[in-house]
Amino acid sequence: MAFHDLTLGGQVANLAQRIRDAEHSEDATAALTELVAPADGVLPATVEVLEAAAEFFAGLSADADPHHAARIRSLAEKIAVVTTEISAYRNALADRHTAHPLRPACIGVESTEREASVVCSCPPPPPPAPAVRRGR
Repeated sequence: MAFHDLTLGGQVANLAQRIRDAEHSEDATAALTELVAPADGVLPATVEVLEAAAEFFAGLSADADPHHAARIRSLAEKIAVVTTEISAYRNALADRHTAHPLRPACIGVESTEREASVVCSCPPPPPPAPAVRRGR
């Protein structure tokens, strides 16, 4: 299944996998940006959806509708606050410019493979230690 065939929830879950697989702070920052970007981030768009739902409830006529509208607006405000906080963490991470120490960039490439330098940007492995000759 191609990425564009995923449901919206699947695409958002893919952001989590991208962060789990991130080898560098830039990779994780890019995924968090998609979550919190003001113009087209997932969380700001979620706030818009909730505000539209609140407006919809507000226009209905059942007794509970104004309560539902107010509660949904309250949830939208909470998500907006969470978005602001996550944005601050995203910005802090963006300033780090560092590789993740526990995630080597050469996963799946044997260090003995000659093609390792083409597949990954890791420094070459150290040469093997010279064989020790034992006297007779």
